[in-house]
Amino acid sequence: MISCISGARMKSKTSLGLAIAALGVALGVLIVRHPEGLRAPLWVALAAVGAFVAAGLVIVADEGGARRLHRLAVSGLLLAMLTPPAWIALGEGPRVCVGGIGLGGAGIGVGVPDFACRAGFGLGAAIVALMLAGFLYNWARGKPM
Repeated sequence: MISCISGARMKSKTSLGLAIAALGVALGVLIVRHPEGLRAPLWVALAAVGAFVAAGLVIVADEGGARRLHRLAVSGLLLAMLTPPAWIALGEGPRVCVGGIGLGGAGIGVGVPDFACRAGFGLGAAIVALMLAGFLYNWARGKPM
């Protein structure tokens, strides 16, 4: 009885991971076919949806015990998460950001100056870069994750 439950759980997590990865691929196809509405370069948008593909692979690899694939997928996920905020912080051209606060469906938003926009996303990119560096450092040292 327990093995049936465990097998169903494994199948469910694997299916979830595959569904998330498939969603990322589908979004990537849509972006490539209809890039006209993008407010970022195509490669930045594809990196953003690549996070879905990598996250799905992380789930599948973790559940299947594929340690090397898991580590590669985590690296890819962190790189995909790093790309959009790094581009916002460091890319060419002006940035238009809105900062605000919301509660219960109501919110207040206000335009944020270019420097503040870049600084906020730069901080986020730095945090993800530190996460990636720590992950790669531990991987190189052979520490389990």
